[in-house]
Amino acid sequence: MKPRTKNEKAVAEISASLSQEWNEMTASAQTVAQQVMDQAKPHVWIWYARKKGKQMWCSDCGHVFDTLPRNKKGDVVCPHCGQVLKSYRQNSCGHQTMLDFDYILHAEVRGDYQVLRYFLVYYRMNAGKPISIGTIDEVVRRWYKAGENPVIESVGKRAFSIYCDQPFAVGGEMSIKREGDGCWGSSFRIDTSAITSNSQWLGAWKKDGFHGVSTLRRLKLEAYDAYQVFSNPHCVTLLKLGWTKLLTKFVGGYRHRSIEKYWPSIRIALRNGYKTANTDADMWIDHLDLIGNQRFHKDLRNPVFVCPANLRAEHQRFLDIEQREIDRENRERERREMVKEWESIRDDSKLNEDYVKYHKKYFGLCIMCGDIEIRPLQSVAEFFDEGMHMHHCVFRMGYYKRHDALILSARLAGQRVETIEIDLKRGEIVQSRGVCNEPTEHHKAIVATMRAHMDNILALGKAKSKKTKKVAVAA
Repeated sequence: MKPRTKNEKAVAEISASLSQEWNEMTASAQTVAQQVMDQAKPHVWIWYARKKGKQMWCSDCGHVFDTLPRNKKGDVVCPHCGQVLKSYRQNSCGHQTMLDFDYILHAEVRGDYQVLRYFLVYYRMNAGKPISIGTIDEVVRRWYKAGENPVIESVGKRAFSIYCDQPFAVGGEMSIKREGDGCWGSSFRIDTSAITSNSQWLGAWKKDGFHGVSTLRRLKLEAYDAYQVFSNPHCVTLLKLGWTKLLTKFVGGYRHRSIEKYWPSIRIALRNGYKTANTDADMWIDHLDLIGNQRFHKDLRNPVFVCPANLRAEHQRFLDIEQREIDRENRERERREMVKEWESIRDDSKLNEDYVKYHKKYFGLCIMCGDIEIRPLQSVAEFFDEGMHMHHCVFRMGYYKRHDALILSARLAGQRVETIEIDLKRGEIVQSRGVCNEPTEHHKAIVATMRAHMDNILALGKAKSKKTKKVAVAA
């Protein structure tokens, strides 16, 4: 892509000199190459299985050993050079040679620009020999300047790079790219902890508290995310005050929150010395999102809401309020849908006749459980009333259409207590639900009574007489 803006043209001009230095292997380029080589080794130290997996070898000095010497921390150490080693991978096939690669970052300052140069380093591991660095290719450059948008340069991408461990087509020329190009818009973001020791950083960044690798590790940031901190004065303020846990919620990653949205609340927290906003940053941000939503509309500049004495308890209180409101809205929505459905079938006499045809034999049934009276529902209209009063789905789910199910209503002094479903084929109680499907204090007694009289209920279903018999059963 050709440079379009003034900033991109300036970057292209400086970048051309960098490429020329690298190609001609001047003293500067050789220094960078040597630094990259020196920095590559610490990130590929391994202990490696040889032959049948019984022998290990140290890729730093090449020493082969049979046992696994460990220090007090339990780390494997080389008995020859004393280097702490990392497990690379099992070598069950007994391979003597292994090739791998890593990315090394070298940072430079060119004029007003902070340049991040990413090098692809191939290295070879031979059993019994120190690790050897192979080819080194520069694949990505990221340019940052105060007040300007970042500029990205990269070599081309390999075909089907989304499926490749190493997606860059090395050897090509650098050209300007867009951050969103490539797979998921992240193809030119390289994560690496290997940074050369002679990397240079902008003086303005150092003045604002940037100390190179130590700052990146403390904030758990990649180098390409540092620009998000030092291009925003609000982020710099949090960094200088040591509120790093809160700072990390606004920088880093491909999707992060905008600090401008929360800055008025952060200022209140800073003014009141509310350190919980930093120590428990995740919950504090979630709490601000909760109380500032369309449901609550709380003033996020008020210390009463922004700086609660007990953040967790206050957050849970608002969560409970929100859940009750959601439940109320759901019940109201279900009520409206139920009324709408009832209005559509109210004049359909066939539904009611069909229900009466299969359940008329049970209409005279009356079971007493103490002062609780249990009777079957006798029409579709009663299903609607039961669902409206009990706030459950006995009507909406069409229980009146189930010929093998008997629905009864348990009432105490005329007030509905629970709704009971019986499977007439199996002779079992399927469920007994109170308001909003919750069990009541009478639940166990109702279920026990229904089980005790299940034979009487099933006997009514087997009766051949078409006349309805009134059957009263006392508990």
